[in-house]
Amino acid sequence: MKIGFANKFLSGTGIFLLLWILLWLDWVTGYEVSIFPLYFVPVILGALVFDRAGGFVFVGLAVLGGMAVDFMEGHPYSSEWMRYEHGAVRLIVLSAVVLAFDGYRRTLDSHRRQLAALQKLLTVCPGCGQLRGGDGKWYDAADYREMMKKDTYCVCPVCEAKRAKA
Repeated sequence: MKIGFANKFLSGTGIFLLLWILLWLDWVTGYEVSIFPLYFVPVILGALVFDRAGGFVFVGLAVLGGMAVDFMEGHPYSSEWMRYEHGAVRLIVLSAVVLAFDGYRRTLDSHRRQLAALQKLLTVCPGCGQLRGGDGKWYDAADYREMMKKDTYCVCPVCEAKRAKA
């Protein structure tokens, strides 16, 4: 999906604001209430608007912001390293979300390109399934296949000479 600079700027600003709202909500609700799955939304939107790199930027912002919120709300950990382990888990999960979404988007784009190429080759009536040939006439699918088999397969000159000798 192609987005102009102005639209990317506005989209990025909106995603950034959404992330800040989520961080504020995370801080207000305290560490007893987890809103971690909601962080998927700005990360996926970032990957949608800015591709994989943008998704990872929002992953970083979400992880650092989440760790800051943890620190500000005084979340008690049995050991200080657990705070960083918690951030590492967020980093891994949100990164996996970006990679999965990016893989899905790339596969979808590939299928769209293939479909567009096939649509240029063949026109199909959505109502009855008839196919329009190169001559502009409409044919039943089975008739068209037989017609194309005759037109698209031919014997090369070398094989024709071998066939004539035999």
